[in-house]
Amino acid sequence: MFGSIYLLKNLKNSKIYIGQTTQDVNKYLEYRLSKSSQKNLNRFIDRAIMKYNRDDWVFDVLSIANTREELDSLEIKYIKEYDARNILIGYNICKGGERGPGWPKGEKNPSKNISIATRKKVGRAVSKALKGRPKSDAHKAALTASRIGPLNHMWGKKHSLATRIQMSQTRKKKYPHGTK
Repeated sequence: MFGSIYLLKNLKNSKIYIGQTTQDVNKYLEYRLSKSSQKNLNRFIDRAIMKYNRDDWVFDVLSIANTREELDSLEIKYIKEYDARNILIGYNICKGGERGPGWPKGEKNPSKNISIATRKKVGRAVSKALKGRPKSDAHKAALTASRIGPLNHMWGKKHSLATRIQMSQTRKKKYPHGTK
């Protein structure tokens, strides 16, 4: 056995990450999920590991390879099969078959090539898709709990006089006759 292909799944959002290792899988994944190992926080998976608890992750060995070439081709195959590069499904950035952090030679970070206008357009489309979507009672309760008391961003603060005047003028323009 040369190495293994593993699937790491986030139980909170069901996103997956497919990777390869030539080390003992259990030891490697224990290290990977330890927060102290996260030095390369520019990768989606590393940021997600930092955000969620250890218990929010499960892993599975998908395949075992006998050579480096087989390991690389299996990783590419599984990333494509599970559509793990789709940002809604997975954390994988590269197509697979590369070792080590960062981007493979000759391949640029796709998110750096996206214009601000395109990012805004995507943001509006996502917002529009979610608008009007019914929220569960649990979600509503969580939203309420996140905004009351000391958790509220304005807790114990007051708007400055200049800000209050500006807010008043904006309301007067928006509702010229005092109606909402």
